[in-house]
Amino acid sequence: MTEDIDARWDDAIAWPINNVVSLSIAGAGVTTESGFTENRNGHTCFVRILLVGSVLRNTLREEHTTDGNLLSMTVQDVVRSTLLAIEDLGPPGTKLAIGTAEELLEIGAVWIIQLAPRSRKSKPRRATPFDDFVLTGTCKEWKDIVIRIHYGAKRYEDVHRYDWGKRCDAVSRGISESPQEKKGLIIDEDFQAGYAIINKPPGIPVHGYVYNCVENVARMYGEALRKRHPNESCAICISVPQRLDNDTSGVLVVATQSSFSSYMGRLLEAKTSTHVKHKQQSDTASCVTKCYKCLVCLKAHHDIDRLRMMKESEDVVTHYLSTRRTLPRVFSEVPLQEDEKGILHVKWLDCHLRITSVGFKDSGEPYVRVRGSKGAENLAKN
Repeated sequence: MTEDIDARWDDAIAWPINNVVSLSIAGAGVTTESGFTENRNGHTCFVRILLVGSVLRNTLREEHTTDGNLLSMTVQDVVRSTLLAIEDLGPPGTKLAIGTAEELLEIGAVWIIQLAPRSRKSKPRRATPFDDFVLTGTCKEWKDIVIRIHYGAKRYEDVHRYDWGKRCDAVSRGISESPQEKKGLIIDEDFQAGYAIINKPPGIPVHGYVYNCVENVARMYGEALRKRHPNESCAICISVPQRLDNDTSGVLVVATQSSFSSYMGRLLEAKTSTHVKHKQQSDTASCVTKCYKCLVCLKAHHDIDRLRMMKESEDVVTHYLSTRRTLPRVFSEVPLQEDEKGILHVKWLDCHLRITSVGFKDSGEPYVRVRGSKGAENLAKN
């Protein structure tokens, strides 16, 4: 990691703060000659704080300090100046998705990397708005501090639309709920046993990211739980042994104690082992199963007839998924070496489905129900 950081400074730009302090900004897609490039390197930049001019060679004089003794600068100041530099050096009208330093610090998108002396090993930690850097009269540079700013951080603001401490069946239990009241998400909860079952909404990640550790299921539910159990907050250990994709909604098990997390992990491991070995589901008594619902787009109306024929024949439908982490994911009816775009796919995963029912809802919309399994042989027998 240190080598990658050091290599970035070759194309770093200097952004003066005043006649004493300057920022060296690397990896933001800006250059000293061309001004700005479209390649923003993942919307992440690295910043160093440097002293300029004669201050580098002499002891700080009183006019160089903010209080007569020390020169102080907060992380918030650094981030704010960095965002200003990126917008100023970009093409006309450049506007960042996240416009304020306070917002980036709030979601955990700013990291302080303390480079250890001699060993030069990085020790990153998340920054807070209260972090500051103080330069004493010895005039030592902040050379061992690097600030990593994820200025292109993605927000998941839908988390704030829900009440993470309320059950989602409030209406069914006869509790009045005004339209302005936030919807609850807790299906079931047992604090003593150490678990909760959440109705995860779409568009929200299960875990935090390096650029956003706040807006996710684990963090939001954990904070709500600690507010309801303030005297037992030390005993709460939030973890999510399973996961759902960001855009997937549905039942999600959240562990509130490490013992239940281990138990749930063993159940999921048994499920995975069962699928890998192509065993019957009934062979493993203490195993969990998953059921997914997805939207199916029919390109033509007669496709419903073809699906009905496949259902009646009870044929197992097989397709293949490329292991390459491309977006969107690549599916194929046969395991090709190259797809139509000429991309080489080294390995394909086989996916097996069997259509169990085809029909129309009362609204006239078609529906298709399928069963999926790792092994085609297992699927055909059930």
